[in-house]
Amino acid sequence: FQDCGIAVLLKRFPNYKEVLGLANTAADLKFTDIETEHLGVDHALIGCLLARSWGLSESVYEAIRMHHEFAVLDPDSHELARESTNLIGAALLGERAYQLFAGKARGMEWQKAGSYVLDHFGIAAEDCDAVFADIHRAFAEQS
Repeated sequence: FQDCGIAVLLKRFPNYKEVLGLANTAADLKFTDIETEHLGVDHALIGCLLARSWGLSESVYEAIRMHHEFAVLDPDSHELARESTNLIGAALLGERAYQLFAGKARGMEWQKAGSYVLDHFGIAAEDCDAVFADIHRAFAEQS
């Protein structure tokens, strides 16, 4: 749901698929910075505005707005409420688990966000890998 603004940008900008490809593979730039550079707007802002207009809570629409601003997950950052940063971190963990299970672990977001997420929740990298493996096994057993 955090990416609901992507649908709006796909409809509005004929070149958005190309911009999306650039944003997904950029190692050094923020996803939303690439969108803004090419389009003058980003999907996180559009998603935030949609969520707000639908009457979702402030913690949800702020999490949507900031879900590519990984530094907000730093324990010393007090830019967002803990509920919002927990939503951002949980979404990133879920997205990574899905990517690994589905064999779609491409893109650079986990490389940029992973250490922030693990630090935010106090998870060691090897423990996270073990949890992802357990999730993968659980889904594989259902198939």
